Amino acid sequence: MKAWRFTFLISAVLSLSGTLFAAEPFSYSADQTTTIRSGGETSVTRSRVFVSGENLREEIAGGAGVPMTVMIVRMDQSRAWSLDASRKIALSIPFRMTPSQRMLAGSGKRLPPPSGTDRIDGVLCDRIDLVENGRPAGTEWRNHKTGFPVRYRSANGQVTTELSNFRPGAQPANLFVVPPDYRVFDMKGIGGLLGHALGKMAPSLP
Repeated sequence: MKAWRFTFLISAVLSLSGTLFAAEPFSYSADQTTTIRSGGETSVTRSRVFVSGENLREEIAGGAGVPMTVMIVRMDQSRAWSLDASRKIALSIPFRMTPSQRMLAGSGKRLPPPSGTDRIDGVLCDRIDLVENGRPAGTEWRNHKTGFPVRYRSANGQVTTELSNFRPGAQPANLFVVPPDYRVFDMKGIGGLLGHALGKMAPSLP
């Protein structure tokens, strides 16, 4: 079976301040750039992410002759799907996101209070120091005015995720479900292994 590359989003769950989305779930789309530095090498992945409450979708454009990579995450179901549009198949993967991988979605009520403020590209941001199981899990910055996620950096500094070009508002429900004409392969038997690999490779996206 084709090797699947999971570069995938995410960092720590954010909440909106004020009344920007008072009448609807935490919802938006944004451009995402994830930079990973390891072993003297640097890789950069650019994608578009879509968020509706605790539903996430990431689309990574492919190069010449390479199809788009699509990942759908449903936190309420503790499951992720990797879609292969060229063959209309989907891998269904049991997956529990860690706190540091929840930057993009949800209310953020369980996050610690800001430890201070910083300016990122001239924008005042709240700085959130993330802790998981008593250990540092990275740092997140949110726009002080809107609450949108702006940047996430892993505790070891090797992974940085940045978001830009936000479009706030409700997202189409069909973005977060596998199309009905896809064949779904349940990876339950090796879900632990894949989930562990996802956890190691995901930045970004406590």
